[in-house]
Amino acid sequence: MSKAYFVHSVPGADHSGWQALGDHPFAIASLADEMGRPLGIGRACFAAGLFMMRDIP
Repeated sequence: MSKAYFVHSVPGADHSGWQALGDHPFAIASLADEMGRPLGIGRACFAAGLFMMRDIP
């Protein structure tokens, strides 16, 4: 049995809003891409968001 890991979770809270650790880097990168696209730097922001693992100690 494998253990699931989540980010931005609150013990005892409803799990429906929790984000799986494996999905989190791509979600951050996609948001960074969306925010950088109007400036013409979406792809660079995606890469930065993907590789800047700020949630991993």
